[in-house]
Amino acid sequence: MIVLDASLVIEWLLGKDSALTDIPYAELTQHQIVVPSHWPYEVANALWTDIRGKKVQVERLYDIVGRLDVLDIKVEPAPNPDDIGPLAVFAATHELTAYDAGYIQLAIGRRAILATLDNAMRRAVAALVVPLIPA
Repeated sequence: MIVLDASLVIEWLLGKDSALTDIPYAELTQHQIVVPSHWPYEVANALWTDIRGKKVQVERLYDIVGRLDVLDIKVEPAPNPDDIGPLAVFAATHELTAYDAGYIQLAIGRRAILATLDNAMRRAVAALVVPLIPA
């Protein structure tokens, strides 16, 4: 099982594979992908930012997003209000945004591999012994 961060999937969707050469995407297609409930918003916002910055043409958007069809993605339900305090403490302890802390907590809870390009998340998981790709 792989927890797929928005930073990595955006790079892949837009064909920016410079940092992704270590990741065989055929491997991603062979695993269950699990993402936190805010993931679709993060991905959509990143795409919107690239459209606004004229890096992506809006006419190409559905072709780009269609690339997700090859992945078996399961979106986790949103956390309960009781989870807000522990999530904030975890984020503060590891100097992360709460959004990024959610990915790491999901990877820990599912004993999954975390796939991310985010440097802060990569530093945090090194101390937590969470498997990481790209390595």
